[in-house]
Amino acid sequence: MATMGGQKTKLVPFKTEKKAPLLKAVDPRVRHIQVFVESPGFNLAIISCVLVDVLFFCLEFVEDAKDSITTVGFLSVGGLVILIFIVEMVLKLWCYGCGGFFAEVWNIFDFFIVVITIVGYAVEIATVDDEESGSSFGSLSNGASVLRLLRLARVLRLVRGIQAASKLVKMQQTKISDVKLPALKCIEILVKIETALEKSSPLAEEMGAYNVQMEDVRFIVTCIQSNRLYTPNLQDGNVMDKENAEYLNSHYNVQSRQRRKSDDEKKEGGPPSRDRSLSVAINVGGALNGGKMQYLKQGEFKLDHLIKLVHLEDKDSSLLKKMADSIFDWEFDIFECARLTNNRPVVFIGMWAFKALGLIDEFRIKEAILFDWLGAMEIGYRNNPYHNNIHAADVLQGVITYIRMCGLENVFTPLEVFSCVVGAIIHDYQHPGVNNKFLVNTGHSLAVQYNDISVLEAHHVASAWKHTTDEKKNQNIFQFIPEDDLSLVRETIITIVLNTDMAFHFKNLGMFKSKLQMNAISQGAGDAAFNLEKGEDRKLLLEICLHCSDIGNPARSFNVAQKWSNLVMKEFYAQGDEERHRKMKVSVFMDRFDGELALAKCQKGFIEFVVRPLYEQWCEFLSTNEKCNKTNGGKSGAQVFLSNMSLNHTYWSDQVTLLTEAAEKKKENGKPGTPSSIPGSAPKNAPAAGASST
Repeated sequence: MATMGGQKTKLVPFKTEKKAPLLKAVDPRVRHIQVFVESPGFNLAIISCVLVDVLFFCLEFVEDAKDSITTVGFLSVGGLVILIFIVEMVLKLWCYGCGGFFAEVWNIFDFFIVVITIVGYAVEIATVDDEESGSSFGSLSNGASVLRLLRLARVLRLVRGIQAASKLVKMQQTKISDVKLPALKCIEILVKIETALEKSSPLAEEMGAYNVQMEDVRFIVTCIQSNRLYTPNLQDGNVMDKENAEYLNSHYNVQSRQRRKSDDEKKEGGPPSRDRSLSVAINVGGALNGGKMQYLKQGEFKLDHLIKLVHLEDKDSSLLKKMADSIFDWEFDIFECARLTNNRPVVFIGMWAFKALGLIDEFRIKEAILFDWLGAMEIGYRNNPYHNNIHAADVLQGVITYIRMCGLENVFTPLEVFSCVVGAIIHDYQHPGVNNKFLVNTGHSLAVQYNDISVLEAHHVASAWKHTTDEKKNQNIFQFIPEDDLSLVRETIITIVLNTDMAFHFKNLGMFKSKLQMNAISQGAGDAAFNLEKGEDRKLLLEICLHCSDIGNPARSFNVAQKWSNLVMKEFYAQGDEERHRKMKVSVFMDRFDGELALAKCQKGFIEFVVRPLYEQWCEFLSTNEKCNKTNGGKSGAQVFLSNMSLNHTYWSDQVTLLTEAAEKKKENGKPGTPSSIPGSAPKNAPAAGASST
């Protein structure tokens, strides 16, 4: 008896099906014999013996057969069949044991029939030459012979067993052979090509004309088998310096990396400090103005009203108007926007974007709720050098520029535009100012909560969604979205924000690039091509859209990119200082004592190996997609992005060259290098690009 809620409850055993006989031992030989006696072939042999036995039994009643076959012939065949039955019984008794074998009714019946058959066979032998003495045993012999007919019932059971076993084998073969993985199919095709190349076939000669070697085919097979199609070889051709390779590899492998002891840890023999006090709890109280403003009716929205909402009456109205008119311009100065809006760029740009893109009307969002929600999201960004509310506003402004200026509003549905805009606003919500690697290595509670996988990105989405849907806060911008649409919105936001993790950068870039290349080859035909009618391809495009805006500082104008570079390195150095304080190995590019050359390599490498390859594919899509170029917006936008990036990359390449020469001269003169000049304020000629520390 068990108690539940103070009352006694009777435990009722579960009804289970009768189990098959168990092996009496785990001896491998016994198992092999069991497999043999349960195989369809063995059972077919037993069925054949039963049928032969029954056939000869029937022939005993046929006069012609009795004349042609002697009694000794009948007995010889019967003896052979009986011997086979005895071997069958012995093998099964050895495999299952007496308890296991006799646990099944059919086995008892079969054993009984075999015993009676043996007795009848012995009686027949004893009465062959003695007809008088056989009179008493004849009836017993005939009765045993009649019982042999009952073995036909066992034939039916064996046939059903064979059919069931064959059906199971067929199902297993279907799972393996019929349901083929695309990767296995590709390997099969490539193996055929490899075989053809090994022979002097016309195919080998034709492929040789295109400089396709057997090593190329084997390389493709290896890539498919390793499941690392989109993992770049960072040292391929030695085109990347050691520092950039280490930086990118540490970000890409953050999910599968095991922490290694630092040099300081090895010396002192103790682990680094795993202080979990790094808090990301933010007070996200009410709206910026306490929700006491008088809001206009739905559908009415003007700049003057927004100025009153954000309390910007003391600002120059002409500057505010100029700023509002350029919100969808890529050359928008986000730092000037933060200054003019009293450090409320998320609220200002967010309110303007939601109205201008028609999202307020489309999703019946109450203006008061939207304003309060934007204010809460903005307050949720910590006062970090880089990952702060200005960065959130910058990413938001980049996304809406892609949508409006580059024509993506003709590609995305209103639901997708809404999801992308919300994702941009919350994508770094409550960011602590350190990266995923730091949280994992220090055993932070967030890393434990999210199992070391996309720790920050998962927290950004989860915490922002929890705040938004909290009924007590009355800031739910999703409240009038139908349930089915809301599920799609949530799925899209989660996907695009999680994919801002740099661990997915090369994978997503590889997928996007391969699809665009297939478009060029097949003119948009085939499953491998990029197809905007497919949900997975549209989701990939949304991921690329947000990711491009998130790491797009090098595509901004020189002055804006210069400021972002200074801020990101300041945050890098702050994390490096914390790592040094905890006696951890300082992450690459985060040690302020590495000097200006390391800083220049960081910015140059980030543009060269991360941002530029991504933007080249992004601009390829914007330039060639018809919907993006109804007003030529895609092409013009792509030209601006690549032009700015080229300028910033040239600047940093020159800096690396100059600083390398200066370092070599100092080394010759025996003078040490100088630490970076970015402890706080931005120096003159600051870097022109910013590397993401996501």
